[in-house]
Amino acid sequence: MVGLLHAAPLLAVATLATLVEAKDRCTAIIVGAKASTTGTPMTTHTNDCSSCDFRIAKVPAQTHEDGAQHDVVLAAFDYPRYVGGARGKEYLPENLDTRFYNWTATPAIGSIPEVPQTFAYIEGAYGIINEHQVAIGESTCPARFWTKPVTQGGEALFDVGELSRIALQRAQTAREAVQLMGDLAVQYGYYGAVWEGKDVYDEAGEALTVTDTKEAWIFHILPDDTGKSAIWAAQRVPDNQISGVANQFVIRELDLNRPSYFLASPNVHDVAIRNNLWKPDQGTPFDFTLAYAQPRKDTHQYYSTRRIWRLFTLANPELKLSPETDVLASDYPFSVKPASPLSPRDIMRFQRDHYEGTPFDMTKGPKSGPYGDPDRYDAAPNDDLTQEDIDRGHFERAISIFRASYSFVSILDPYNPDNAFLWFGQYAPHATTYTPVFVQSTDVPKQLSRGSLYAFDRESSFWIHALVGNWAARFYSHARPFVARVQDEVESHAEGMLRSVLIEAEQHKREGGVPAMVDFLTKQSDTFAQRAHRASSDLFDYLVTAFHDGYQVSNFYAKMLTVQSIFYPKWWLQQVGFFDGAEESGDAEPASAESATTAPASSSSGVATTAKTKIIEVAHKGSVSYFTTTVLVILSGLAGLFLGRKFHGPLTNKKQGYRPLHVTLHVYDLSHGMARQLSPALLGKTIDGVWHTGVLVFGKEYFFGGGGIQAMAPELVVQRYGMQPVRTITLGETTQTQQQLEQFLRENSARFTDATYDLLRHNCNNFSDEVAKFLVGSGIPQYILDLPNEALNSPFGAMLRPMLDNMNNQMHAAPGDQLFSIPFNDPSRANLAVPAVVTSTPATTPSVDLASRRFKISGSPALHLDKMVQRIKSLNTENLLSEDEVLSLDALSVHIAEDNKEAGSTKSVEWWKIVSKLLSQGHQSAFFFPALGLTRVLLLLPANSKAATEKDACFEAVVHVTEVEPSPLTSAQKTLLLAVLLNAFANPGFSDMALSGSTRFLPFVFATIADPSTGQDPRVLSAHIISNCCLAMKIGEEVVVTTIVCGAVETLDRISRLQPTSAVQQQTIEGIIVGLGRLLHNFEAARSLCVELGLAEVIRRLNVTPGLNAIQPLLSEVVQLI
Repeated sequence: MVGLLHAAPLLAVATLATLVEAKDRCTAIIVGAKASTTGTPMTTHTNDCSSCDFRIAKVPAQTHEDGAQHDVVLAAFDYPRYVGGARGKEYLPENLDTRFYNWTATPAIGSIPEVPQTFAYIEGAYGIINEHQVAIGESTCPARFWTKPVTQGGEALFDVGELSRIALQRAQTAREAVQLMGDLAVQYGYYGAVWEGKDVYDEAGEALTVTDTKEAWIFHILPDDTGKSAIWAAQRVPDNQISGVANQFVIRELDLNRPSYFLASPNVHDVAIRNNLWKPDQGTPFDFTLAYAQPRKDTHQYYSTRRIWRLFTLANPELKLSPETDVLASDYPFSVKPASPLSPRDIMRFQRDHYEGTPFDMTKGPKSGPYGDPDRYDAAPNDDLTQEDIDRGHFERAISIFRASYSFVSILDPYNPDNAFLWFGQYAPHATTYTPVFVQSTDVPKQLSRGSLYAFDRESSFWIHALVGNWAARFYSHARPFVARVQDEVESHAEGMLRSVLIEAEQHKREGGVPAMVDFLTKQSDTFAQRAHRASSDLFDYLVTAFHDGYQVSNFYAKMLTVQSIFYPKWWLQQVGFFDGAEESGDAEPASAESATTAPASSSSGVATTAKTKIIEVAHKGSVSYFTTTVLVILSGLAGLFLGRKFHGPLTNKKQGYRPLHVTLHVYDLSHGMARQLSPALLGKTIDGVWHTGVLVFGKEYFFGGGGIQAMAPELVVQRYGMQPVRTITLGETTQTQQQLEQFLRENSARFTDATYDLLRHNCNNFSDEVAKFLVGSGIPQYILDLPNEALNSPFGAMLRPMLDNMNNQMHAAPGDQLFSIPFNDPSRANLAVPAVVTSTPATTPSVDLASRRFKISGSPALHLDKMVQRIKSLNTENLLSEDEVLSLDALSVHIAEDNKEAGSTKSVEWWKIVSKLLSQGHQSAFFFPALGLTRVLLLLPANSKAATEKDACFEAVVHVTEVEPSPLTSAQKTLLLAVLLNAFANPGFSDMALSGSTRFLPFVFATIADPSTGQDPRVLSAHIISNCCLAMKIGEEVVVTTIVCGAVETLDRISRLQPTSAVQQQTIEGIIVGLGRLLHNFEAARSLCVELGLAEVIRRLNVTPGLNAIQPLLSEVVQLI
């Protein structure tokens, strides 16, 4: 107890003239509920600590006897921050690395009365989030007063880390957490993170961002002037605004007459008055920051304020806020309203920021070196640099910094606390991949709970991302696009899976109770973390292979590698004296410097081709185009991305020293045990299972289904299709390379398509058998191949066939990497003679199906509708929709879930009226995104309602957004809007309307394809919109013909100049070519225009472009038509 501690307090009061230098600390962002697309507040924390224990741990809920005491420990951040049994198994001595030191139990420095029940929570350096969805971020702030803890010569018991942990153990709301932390600090005393040396003022204060499902608070705290208590204040962030803390207090005036927005310690005014920090008799209002913040030196004043400027202007680019301000940012608001609601992905992007595109861009200019490295290492004296020298200079400080040990974004659910999770990543935000970590779990993923700074550990997420960050920094301007691509792929995949995971978790809870749900979510956190870890590990392997020793290596699967010199830019050469003695002259490069250029290097085959050189040079301009980036990322003749495989660089066979790899067979029972259970009675003999197989090698599972040959990470097979392998069979070892395997598959792809699939004679098992023979020289076990005809031709087989059909449909709805395109004579695919309308199915992330009938709904739209309906309900606080209309939305979910075929009822009219009302609020409204989702679903209903007026209004609202310049849409909004336009052609009530309005939205569609920042889904959707538009074309629509042909030829010409092409480009070309073929078949004006614009020459270039073999028949047919 504090009352038993006798050490005298040691306190210092800083004068106004005593200023502090910049120091490494954290950034915290906080978003109000109405400023967030989640409908709940979000908080973040980048724990920017160079020496911290980077692990996170799950602390279980606990019960305590009457009279129990809670031990308080001394602030500790280095590994291990705690040793003992009170805070989860990660801290047990047997789970620590004792190779370097024999860690002993952490002693208590005092105690407080314990409560009967404490809540479960996740912690890192500070408490992060508890089971009641209270989440906390942190940022250290300089303060006027400092003191020492008990046992260290002072009388203060708590640091902010202990306060945050106790708050999560005991609080169910943000407000309760704030009050509890403040009261404990006042009663027992508060001390900062440092209490010795010259940095005591830098570390004396703290700010926490505290949220629950409704409220968002910023909490400030520092020691009082006695060293025995604390001063604190808290301000609530308005629901529709965003704020942040960047190592400096931000709370200004306190209106304590409004307790719903302001809270403070009883002494907040008195301490300021007695230390002459505020003089109320002068009539000035009390300003917490002015009174208690310790100002920085003039040379370092933007260390904090510039980050706040950047955060606010990222949230609202139209905000008129100067980057230049005084040392306390006195003219900055406490919070701002974002231009539109912010998504978790937006906040991740903010956390990765280095001021890109601003005058302070840390990837440009001399400070970033020749390759745009944004890292600015910590200043420290050395042989010829003194502390006085350091005090005279400074670097910019961005939100993302190399020394971060971890960062996160908290995601809450106002309807179900079981759904809370963190987007969590270790190491610097710009180098990490964020992965979901569910709060309702037994443990956190091992990749996030292991490792230390004592030793490199490739199984630790921190260390694998440190590898990526450090290597990418060497050639940052070249490597960054590849890092960003992996981040987007991993995070987009996880985002797309989350809804179905949470629905399945709820099902586990209903069927097996809370333990079953917790076990499921624990495993899902592990699965997400494993995938992210593997992707980043593969990324590092690729970066080392592709960028080293001043070269960029590519063209791995050609006969000869392409090795390009990444030479320094001219402005940098001028600065370092490269041209001294020559006649070259010129000024030093300004902050907007271009990246280093790439020149061809000699290889054993001579000089790289001019075309390849130009491709590389284009890629390394200031902004890397989408097309060029995808060209550079191609690692084989397959589709573009290298994720999901272990990249070994240029592989060789055994004769050249290649290490053999194990090959295994995963065997699944499609009957889920029914075959063994029912076959004796129905067939008179036992059948163990109805087998599906996949061959596991090179980190992927290769199988036949869902449209052709596919490959997928093995854990995703379980996740997507709900199947666990019942057997794993070792097939042997292979000396074949992945390049050789995929070449074999490419050569045989025409034999494994939807059209060639036969359940009895040519199925997944026949495919696995051929692959096994190629890899190891022998096939799969014969009993798997011997699926008896009599079984499937019997009543038993009739019972099983729906299961088999369902499995095949699942593979269509959620395919893996479709490695090889299906030939175009396959009747299941669109070609020029037999075109098919393309629709976008109502999945979380729109996928594209080539429909075999005019209307097709795959998957279960009700699962995704539920999210949209709930979002609209949460936004309907001002009763835009009546109670009857809200009930009608619920009826829509039921209608879709029951697969009701009749949509022409009065209910359909009501649904269109609701969507019309929501879309009429405009694209800046929070209703816009979920309303687009409802529109997409309604368009897929296979019947037509009479709501003509409402349909017109809906379509006009959608088309209008495509005409706004520049586009105001996020990537997700753009994808969904394109899906709506795509599906409009498949709806009888919309196709004419879509065609007549196409001249208005087609410029947006072509711009989407041309935009280098556009992702895969928008590009493919755009291409299929063009195709659908051509299919719907009628005589008399020559203006539309002209618009399409001009845009299509320009797009194809651009793609044809990039070699080789990516899978996304191939799908884009396919959609455009199908449409053009339709026009050429039916419109002479199209043919004449194509001839005039030189389409034939463009297609001839495409015909010889690597990676387009599968669509060459289609290209040749178009040339013949011209």
